Amino acid sequence: MVFGELHLDSVMMKNEQNFLLSAYGHGARTVVVEYPKDKQAVLDRYLHDPSYANMAAALFASWPESVALEPEKRAEIVAYLGQVLEAVDGSPREAQKAHHLTDADLAVFQGFAQMAHFWLFAYRNGFTVKAGDLPYAVGLDKKTGKLITQNPTPEELLAYTYSPKGINDRNESISATAAPYVAYGRVLVFTGRDHSGFLPNEHLPEAAPDKTYPGLNYVFETKYHLPSIALAQNQISPQGYLAQSAVPGYSAAHLSFQQANERQAAATAQDPYRAPIRPDRPAEESLPDAVRRRQQWLKDTQPPAQEKRRE
Repeated sequence: MVFGELHLDSVMMKNEQNFLLSAYGHGARTVVVEYPKDKQAVLDRYLHDPSYANMAAALFASWPESVALEPEKRAEIVAYLGQVLEAVDGSPREAQKAHHLTDADLAVFQGFAQMAHFWLFAYRNGFTVKAGDLPYAVGLDKKTGKLITQNPTPEELLAYTYSPKGINDRNESISATAAPYVAYGRVLVFTGRDHSGFLPNEHLPEAAPDKTYPGLNYVFETKYHLPSIALAQNQISPQGYLAQSAVPGYSAAHLSFQQANERQAAATAQDPYRAPIRPDRPAEESLPDAVRRRQQWLKDTQPPAQEKRRE
């Protein structure tokens, strides 16, 4: 099962967390997340010892900004992040005042905290939690379109990460991580919405509408011959919208709440084989629809049966 979420939406992540126990009862044993796989040890350290210091280290290791920093600066940021996360978890409004956070900043920290809580919840309830994303090693020069492999800046890393080329490579990495774990039970993959999908030519409507890449479900089905379903978030919660409005790279930054949700719905619907899910409704409600959409994809992509020759 591939869950395509809108990042920083803490309400959606709670919805996904609620789904985990039901999924475990139906044979799911592995959760693969959009997290750099070369930082698995940092993620494991938090799962085994869930202090706020380890939570902060695990979250920060997933940011491109962490790559080029000197150890002392990295330690300073992680220490501050741990303090804020603990304060936000304890009393959000008091934390907001103490750390001079805007409402949007507070929503961002709550989104990050809920992501870490989601990882821990999965681990504590019997799931193997695996990082499947590529390490931050390749950048992209937006002006020339050339890849940068020598000391890319955080901006260049992000440019590659969210490019069609980057998403293609990351989908290959995530699928290669997830596929072997099917031997142990059902696998749940949690990624950004645009990673999911059954089409060989998925696209990023805003960033690069003229360039395409294969969706994760397409890779699972055609490369690994693994049946899969795709559930893709098509509405954002007010909390998620508030968080995304603080991050310029996200589509909610310059849109009204209604406009953001209209755009989310349109982007999700670009692949008719993805079942839409919402943060305010149980994901289980969309499972029958997801199965039907996969069956339709199989019907649409399989060659027509040849008529038997009459003897």
